[in-house]
Order: sequence, then structure tokens, then C-alpha cells
Amino acid sequence: MISGARELLTPGAWERDGSVYKLAGRETVASEPERRAALMTLKKTLWDYAAAHGGAFPPAANGGDIPASAWETPDISRIHYLYVPDRRADGSDRPVAYEPAVFRLPRLVLCADGQIRGMNEAELRAALGTETAAR
Repeated sequence: MISGARELLTPGAWERDGSVYKLAGRETVASEPERRAALMTLKKTLWDYAAAHGGAFPPAANGGDIPASAWETPDISRIHYLYVPDRRADGSDRPVAYEPAVFRLPRLVLCADGQIRGMNEAELRAALGTETAAR
């Protein structure tokens, strides 16, 4: 419904790109270096928080302790990273935050050991286990 209204207000300006819409004729895909840099910014913010909270990351992504801008991906939509709550900076390879499905594979995943890994859908689902489904 929203996409229909958008099309009525700006005919031909939007085109479908998978499960989202983007501006027609405009490149919206961030490069891998841009994607990594944005995730590194989120990593610094999360690790600063963990250092002040006994190694624990925030209980939720939408709390006031982490600025909303830190959760924004470099996508033109500024869609937010997906977050796995109740994690600690413990050196494990468990995902803490990851790119939503609008990004090309491999999706970048920030793990509790501080590493950023590229994962395909199967790898991401296995890393997340039964805690949450890859979105």
C-alpha cells in the first residue's frame, strides 16, 4: 500500500529491488569497504558499552545507550543492523549484529570476538542457531 502511494506521488521514481524499493536509476548498494567501515563503527560503540558494563552488550538495540545512528547500515534506506541481545564480549564467534537481507551475499556479521565475517544464509542461520532466524 505504501509503495502504491509512493508510486502515485512520484510516478516512475521507484523500482522494486528484491523485497524493498529503491530510487530508479540510482545506485544504492554500498561497497564492501563502506559496509565494513559502518560495521566497525557499530563495533566500537558496542565494545565501549561493554567495557563500561562488565563485558555485557546492551539488552536491546533500541535502548538509549547506543545512538540510533550507530545502528544504521550504509544502505540508502539506512535500515538498521539486526542485533542479537544477551551477548557478551567474550571472544566467541557468536554473532552480535549482522546485516539485514537487503545486502548482497555474503552478509557481514559482527561476532563477539570482534571479528567481522562474511556469511551466506546457511552459515548465518547455523551461527544464530535457534535463538533467532536470519531476517
